[in-house]
Amino acid sequence: MAHRPSPSEQKRSMPAPQLDPTVLGDVLRVASASDYTRWEDQIRRTGGCADPVHLSGWVTHKDKTTGETLHRYSTAYEPGDASALPAATAVPPAALHAPGPTRATPTT
Repeated sequence: MAHRPSPSEQKRSMPAPQLDPTVLGDVLRVASASDYTRWEDQIRRTGGCADPVHLSGWVTHKDKTTGETLHRYSTAYEPGDASALPAATAVPPAALHAPGPTRATPTT
């Protein structure tokens, strides 16, 4: 009777899957980027969402009474010039069409 390899023996003899050259190139490009830690932070904030929404632009929060600038934010310094949000909690559709400087502009 011929010897049949056990499942663990079969797994050891299977060749490792090959990485697609394009995927490998993307992985190396992102991992070696100077803003990798910020990119990694965005991925964590999205909870690993497979298809996050990428917003680009800027917003300025001002005190209505004094006109003092309380906070400014721009995606210009984010990886890919965009901020990633999980698709399930992305900007409501009405905000995408809001007039003025606080308008959210999705990018792909």
